[in-house]
Amino acid sequence: MKEQLLENRLRYMYALQQVDISLDELQEMKGDLPRLVKELEAKIQKTSSLKKELEGTVTQSVIKRDAADIEILDLKEKIEKYKSQQF
Repeated sequence: MKEQLLENRLRYMYALQQVDISLDELQEMKGDLPRLVKELEAKIQKTSSLKKELEGTVTQSVIKRDAADIEILDLKEKIEKYKSQQF
């Protein structure tokens, strides 16, 4: 009876040791992964902010271009008007 109890304890200890070894291997495989993930998340956030900023710049540029196009048309009309008045 005591031999069987001792044998069971040894089996449990061996199983526990195997789990511990597996955890050590996983920890070693993980390495710097959490740090790398944080760095990549920061890079994604920075890139996303830059993208939004550039989209805003593009929108403003389109608005300014449209305003310039309208002004050009108005000026062309005025030129034609003044040419007709000149003669």
